[in-house]
Amino acid sequence: MTEQQLKDIQLLESWCRNVLQDQSLQVIPLTGDASFRRYYRVATEQDSYIAMVAPLSDNLDQFIHIAQHLQAQGLNAPLIVAAAKEQGLLLLADLGDELYLNLLNEATAESLYLPALQALLIMQKSQASALAVFDQAFMVTQLEVFRHWYLETHLQLKLKADTQKMLNQIFAWLCAEILQQPYVFTHFDYHSRNLLQVPDQTLGILDFQDAMHGPITYDLSSLLKDSYIQWPRDQVKNWVKNFYQLALNEKLLHNTSFEVFWHWFEITGLQRHLKNLGVFARLHHRDGKPHYLQHLPLLLHYIQEVCESYQELKPLSHFLQHLPQTSATVA
Repeated sequence: MTEQQLKDIQLLESWCRNVLQDQSLQVIPLTGDASFRRYYRVATEQDSYIAMVAPLSDNLDQFIHIAQHLQAQGLNAPLIVAAAKEQGLLLLADLGDELYLNLLNEATAESLYLPALQALLIMQKSQASALAVFDQAFMVTQLEVFRHWYLETHLQLKLKADTQKMLNQIFAWLCAEILQQPYVFTHFDYHSRNLLQVPDQTLGILDFQDAMHGPITYDLSSLLKDSYIQWPRDQVKNWVKNFYQLALNEKLLHNTSFEVFWHWFEITGLQRHLKNLGVFARLHHRDGKPHYLQHLPLLLHYIQEVCESYQELKPLSHFLQHLPQTSATVA
């Protein structure tokens, strides 16, 4: 157990005993996620809770706001039991730990994705206040994470001017294509590590505090082109087609062909996967979490798969295919 965890446990034991009026509770560390938030299970004789310790820079009001918004739509986000925002503490209802990532396989995928897609549709139909907008400036900021952390830091590349120009042109094209989509409530991290099957067999939704007003295919691509698990392309296309029809029925789309919707899905997924290459490299180099590097090959596979389908992306495809794995200057 780390020194930080020992400090957290001491703090949480004191706070939770006061909140729950239970002197016999136990605080148990849980596996961390990609953020700086830390999670613990608080076990009493009668019940179980999840405690979140967040950096003081985190906006816990936003977490609470989005949790309450999702609950108002009939979705299963964890209830807020107590909060000490000045200390970065939240006590949440425990939805269990049956993460989708651990449950998904060929036999279970259809039954697990159905409620996830239904919940996504409900979220997209909802209207939440105070959401940041997934605009061009934000997209470019994300793509710069790819350039800085994956190319320049992880691969130690010194990019020449013509390569920088090519990347800038690709980034601008991606942004222009993504901005053509209808914008809806976007969870922003809707994938197998943030969805779980709770004991009553309903869908639990986690890690929603970064929700935005974003493109209609963003969460869909996060879910079906998951950075941690891969499905055959034809199967993904069938799931996307089914969701497309539901979105049409719910009037979330107007005069949009499936071909256009699929194009949006592919391009939005590409933007996310480029960003995640940088994020996973940053988690290794800055945050000491090297296990995220194991997911880079899948991200690169997704990226090349899309790049090969579009003439506009051929320069990026060629560039990525010829990347050295050591320090070098790239023409």
